Amino acid sequence: MNKIFIYHSIQEIQHSTGTPITHLLTTTDLKMTSEDIRKRLVDKRNKDIERSSLEDNGSSMPPQDMGVLPPNHPFNLLYRIAVLGGSLWWLHALKVFHAIIHGVKVNHTIFKIGMAASIAIQCIKGYMELYEGHIRKRSVQYSNYKTATHATILLILVASLTFHIALWPEYGYQTLLVMFLFGYGILLQLMLLVPTYIQNPITIVAMTYFLQQYK
Repeated sequence: MNKIFIYHSIQEIQHSTGTPITHLLTTTDLKMTSEDIRKRLVDKRNKDIERSSLEDNGSSMPPQDMGVLPPNHPFNLLYRIAVLGGSLWWLHALKVFHAIIHGVKVNHTIFKIGMAASIAIQCIKGYMELYEGHIRKRSVQYSNYKTATHATILLILVASLTFHIALWPEYGYQTLLVMFLFGYGILLQLMLLVPTYIQNPITIVAMTYFLQQYK
């Protein structure tokens, strides 16, 4: 009779807690009082809820790599400054800046098209980062701005192609090196070093002024 009574007690507790009875009905359980069984069920349910909550929080957080230094770590800053300085020196040694302004072999008309495409890219970038991101506090990702993303990709292809065509008569295969030094060594490092609210307006104004003065 005592076992039957406890069995029915477990069924009532199972109904109130939602815990399967097959996980709890053992020989040891049948020797316990109904109050002890109720406490055990409640404790088990609380532990399950706590474990589930920890798993959910853990899955929503991105994995952290302890070997990666933070962006503003002194080593990262020194590396970016070194890459930026080295790239500027190398471009100066190749006389790229002089060739862009005064080079006879450089196709200056095609180069202007590349500059115009670059300004358009910077305008889209500034709009997305400053207005949509900082002012409107919207999440800037591909699913929200597919058209702007596709337009930016197209403009990047146009700018890259036109710059290669414009500089190729002057530098030949070294054009690939020139574009790498400018893209990775200067452009990317400045984007990582300078805050967006400074780099976007200054870059747009400077590039627009250069295009107007460029002949």
